[in-house]
Amino acid sequence: MAPSLQRCIITGSLGFSGAGILAYAMATFVSRWLYSTFGFSLSYLVLSLLLIVCGGAIFNTLVVGSLRGLRFFLIFGLAFLTYAAGWISADLVLRSAWFGSLVGSVLMGCALAVGFRVWHSVVFLSTLLFIANHFGYFLGSALNTEVGGRAGMILWGVTYGLCLGAGIGAFLHYAQKNTAQPRTSPE
Repeated sequence: MAPSLQRCIITGSLGFSGAGILAYAMATFVSRWLYSTFGFSLSYLVLSLLLIVCGGAIFNTLVVGSLRGLRFFLIFGLAFLTYAAGWISADLVLRSAWFGSLVGSVLMGCALAVGFRVWHSVVFLSTLLFIANHFGYFLGSALNTEVGGRAGMILWGVTYGLCLGAGIGAFLHYAQKNTAQPRTSPE
């Protein structure tokens, strides 16, 4: 039985905010070293891997059944890497973080929907991810601009993690609920 929506949102939000703090703190405090050592693309990959490992551990606690464990880590890792690649590609090519947020969220939603075999709900679930991701990223960006410095970056990480974590948590609830009852509509 799928964990409750409330549990999924709270666990995802609080847990992934911790992952966001770690990733944004790393980007803040060691970004010069990261970029000089690895370059832009590999630095972003390192930060993405940090979010995958931390996020995978948090979200794995919300998964029931045969997808729990290593299978979930693989699904989540692939979903997050497609999200990151889609976001960066759209942002760099079109110079639009808004479009990057959309493309990344849809790609993550599609990868997770395939992994959880809930393709029939992909539009709803991808929209859920897009709203959470978009709100977290851009509210965090605004806080970063307002506060500035290292504190602003940490606030950005907290906000991004809280919102996207809530979205992924809700996704996991609905995906598992819909797997158990594939013909029902979301709550």
